[in-house]
Amino acid sequence: MSHVVTCKIYDLATSQLADISPIALEKSMTRLHNGPRGFTIKAPAGHSLLTTVAGDGYRNLRKGNRKLLVWEDGNIVFHGRVFGVERNGDGTKNTATITAWDPWMELGFDSESRAGRPVRDSTGNFINPTFTSSVGGQTEISGPDLIKQVLTNSMVVGAETPGPGGEGPLPIDLTTGSFDLTVPPAVDLRPVLKMDWPILIGDFIKELVSTNVVDVNLRPVDPSEGLNNYKMAALSAVSSFGTDRHATVHFDYMTGSKNAIACRHVEDFSTINNKLYDYLGPRRDQSHWTANITPPGSIGTIIDNSRARYGGAGTDKGQFMSIRILDTTGSEADARPLYAALWLAEQRLRVEPRDLLFITPAPDAQALYEAPHDFDVGDLITVKTGGDFGLTLNETQRVYGYTRTWNRENVASMSQLLTSADPA
Repeated sequence: MSHVVTCKIYDLATSQLADISPIALEKSMTRLHNGPRGFTIKAPAGHSLLTTVAGDGYRNLRKGNRKLLVWEDGNIVFHGRVFGVERNGDGTKNTATITAWDPWMELGFDSESRAGRPVRDSTGNFINPTFTSSVGGQTEISGPDLIKQVLTNSMVVGAETPGPGGEGPLPIDLTTGSFDLTVPPAVDLRPVLKMDWPILIGDFIKELVSTNVVDVNLRPVDPSEGLNNYKMAALSAVSSFGTDRHATVHFDYMTGSKNAIACRHVEDFSTINNKLYDYLGPRRDQSHWTANITPPGSIGTIIDNSRARYGGAGTDKGQFMSIRILDTTGSEADARPLYAALWLAEQRLRVEPRDLLFITPAPDAQALYEAPHDFDVGDLITVKTGGDFGLTLNETQRVYGYTRTWNRENVASMSQLLTSADPA
């Protein structure tokens, strides 16, 4: 089935410069849970739609001050800045590969190589910022609340350091998304405020989502929505993003609808660990750290069960122990509740061997369900396998990523889905 895929280059506002749909040779979109959305197009490098000089004096195709918008069958699926243009020629043909990313890329993550925006409080302070809940009368503060505040504070226009102002407007809308502000049901993340400041917003969000109690999603904005001309995406920050679709969206390999063309299942014992010790800095002397986290009684049952199956102290089967020293970002001990949450998530994950399951949907309409229309990252789906696969599976999985590719005729295919490592 052929889709209508429309790809247009704009300036950073709402001025359309070129509809490059007719010259797009290959197109693909990569979508990640709690990560940036990227789009890549390959086109003839010398085509006038790319080389024409626009009214602002720059070529239609140019890194930095151009953006890419993509619609599939009338629904916008991507809106982001052009970050890279690579031209290649072999003497017979010359192509340009255009790479664009949504505004997640502009926040600064893995910040040794990427600039972004520092986390600021309401006064503009990024050296030692302080935050309070935006919910009146609530002492606790949620991760989504923190994210909304730091993005809002960043958009304040002000003088260069040491002035109080932020970096100015962001291409991210904060008015149409969803934010879990109330604790509960959101989780109190005050401990994260003991971090070693300053830190860029992208890295800060990465720390928050690593707790598994915060999810962030950027929805591409269609210019027809009438938001600010420069808005590319609308942000939502919630406790858990996604919809439970396991009863309606299923990919069946060698069984049922047979709408999956490949399946991979890996049984992996290498990450087993049923005795995890974390030591939190700062280190006091050669033999002591400020705090540690060891197996508590509250999850003793799952640890005991693991040790009974695979090995425990005082048994002939042996024991599987890990020791981690967390002493790199100031006083980890001050943020012990945060590290306790991270310890708990890892220990629960590692008391059993990993059961890795990967599925590749059939091409286009044969898949029966297509992302992002029928399911998307964060959603729960079902994966089934037939007996000829060696074991019969019927598992609920959470989708963490995929790549959707369209050929020259706009027939779509999906990559292997990145799903939860174990049944959800």
